[in-house]
Amino acid sequence: MFGIKKRAQTGAIWSLEGDLYIARAYGADGNLVEHKQCPCLRQARDWLTDQGADPIDFHPSGAYFEMCGHDQ
Repeated sequence: MFGIKKRAQTGAIWSLEGDLYIARAYGADGNLVEHKQCPCLRQARDWLTDQGADPIDFHPSGAYFEMCGHDQ
């Protein structure tokens, strides 16, 4: 009938070039449960929090650091 949706155990946000973030929710077994493309970091974080992910790791790209004016 209806499947039970797996809750995320942990999450990760990967920044790509421009305004593109990929939020990935992982289950207790470490496997990817679900992912979502988001236009901003806050939306990616909020989506992962709603999935139950804690902690959430952030993986910035080199372009992210350049955009923020920081050296790697």
